[in-house]
Amino acid sequence: MLRRKRSGKPIGQPDRLHFHQTVMRLLEIQFFTRSRRNLTNPLGTLIILPMAIAPMVLAVVFKTQTGVAFIAFWGFVALFAVAYRWALRRGGQAANRTSRKFEQS
Repeated sequence: MLRRKRSGKPIGQPDRLHFHQTVMRLLEIQFFTRSRRNLTNPLGTLIILPMAIAPMVLAVVFKTQTGVAFIAFWGFVALFAVAYRWALRRGGQAANRTSRKFEQS
């Protein structure tokens, strides 16, 4: 939401830089092809699922320990930011390799 707000685009409008889309495209470029989207879409969800469930589980575990919950929250924010940037960078590198491979053919 912050990225979209900074760029002046509506927050509620979908785009191709959503984390799930980024993971799905990375899978398509790195391991599969675009024609296998019926596989990469659910696989992307399975990869992201632990990142979505872990904060909720820890919120329940640390419901009476506000300080620990606060640290865990910011830890997950940092983890998401690192994972998102990694997926964007890795997807871009893989796309460049793929396009170079087609140019050489």
